[in-house]
Amino acid sequence: MRVSPNAEQAYLALVRGSELAVGAVVVADLAPMAGSPLTALLVMEKSDSGWTYSSLGAGGSVVLETAQPQLAPLCKRCHSEGLSDELFGIPRNH
Repeated sequence: MRVSPNAEQAYLALVRGSELAVGAVVVADLAPMAGSPLTALLVMEKSDSGWTYSSLGAGGSVVLETAQPQLAPLCKRCHSEGLSDELFGIPRNH
């Protein structure tokens, strides 16, 4: 996971009820297996109207954008189950 500098501390301290600021960007690197080449980047960006989702291919080209119907419902549905602000946060030691 990568988080924009303006949201890093809020993301690391994410608890129920907390939110990241407008302008926050969260990126997940996807590779089929550890050590494999990158296949995609999944990107969330927070605006005044909420989160937008997009996917970038390994070369940086936009694969899917929120405006495309196949991405937005899947991302929104899964992230609606997040800990807070549509985010899951980092794993915590119990």
